[in-house]
Amino acid sequence: PTSPSPHRQGASSSSATGDARPGGYPVDKEDLLDQHVHYYLRKHPEARKKHSVARKSAGVYDLDGREVSIEWQYATEPGQQGCLVVVDGPLRQPFADYMEETEANARYEGQDIGASNLHMIDKDRRISFNDQHKVYSRLEAMKVAKE
Repeated sequence: PTSPSPHRQGASSSSATGDARPGGYPVDKEDLLDQHVHYYLRKHPEARKKHSVARKSAGVYDLDGREVSIEWQYATEPGQQGCLVVVDGPLRQPFADYMEETEANARYEGQDIGASNLHMIDKDRRISFNDQHKVYSRLEAMKVAKE
């Protein structure tokens, strides 16, 4: 069985269907993802005071002047809870950690690769000077590379 999507596609303005209480976050009641954002902000008033959060469209928010995506990350284990996740350029981080401005649980695109472009080339296909046991100074190494 598939779970329902955490947000409804196509809504473009939170004020059109939202709850615009003074000083409150105007939640789009038809967008489940936005309801999760609203819930977090309601439970963490210090975060609401510290940050400006505005829904631009489904899953897209203006957070302190930066356009970010907010997604729902489902739990990896049965019985665990999912959480809101912010995608800000190459950064992917739980919403709570992002709002607390901590680097906890921050993941950057490509971070798990752990290899440079050189590591992508098989050792037997790399340029070799057949001098594995010779130690060069930096200047000598540059001269050999130019040959």
